[in-house]
Amino acid sequence: MHLLSEYSIFRLRRVLSITVGVFCISLYSVGSFRLFVTPGYLHPFLIGLAAVFLVLCAVYIMNDLCDLRYDMINRPDQIYISRRISLRSAALLTALLMFAGGVLSLFANTRFFAVLLAVSALSAAYNLFSKRMSFLKPVIVSLLVVSIYPLSITLTAGGNPSPRFD
Repeated sequence: MHLLSEYSIFRLRRVLSITVGVFCISLYSVGSFRLFVTPGYLHPFLIGLAAVFLVLCAVYIMNDLCDLRYDMINRPDQIYISRRISLRSAALLTALLMFAGGVLSLFANTRFFAVLLAVSALSAAYNLFSKRMSFLKPVIVSLLVVSIYPLSITLTAGGNPSPRFD
């Protein structure tokens, strides 16, 4: 068994699909691919996408850390933390990825940083307390799902009105 099993590739695919979703919605909010690839838009956008990717990776590692006890019972063959990666290393990796994503997001723009910080905090709260949330759990999940829109819009427009003319 190696580190890139079907399960880990599936997890990475989910992170990439969310990142691609941010890309697509961002492209739509700009309204023009030609405007999108101008240096003023492209550089901060790519930095922002990298920030989203790093934060999402941190969130998934944190989820694995928080669900370790349950996964040992329900999915023992799909556990990486404690078998291949120590708990301490996984926690440190989570913190480093989250920090790196936050720092990168500051280089995109400050409104994007604020939205990504809010999404990160909501994701952390979900991971830490999801087993005790009962009726709030679906609300938090819904907020996390729709957070892709404010992330995309603040990434491309910096919180300013979109240059779209339709």
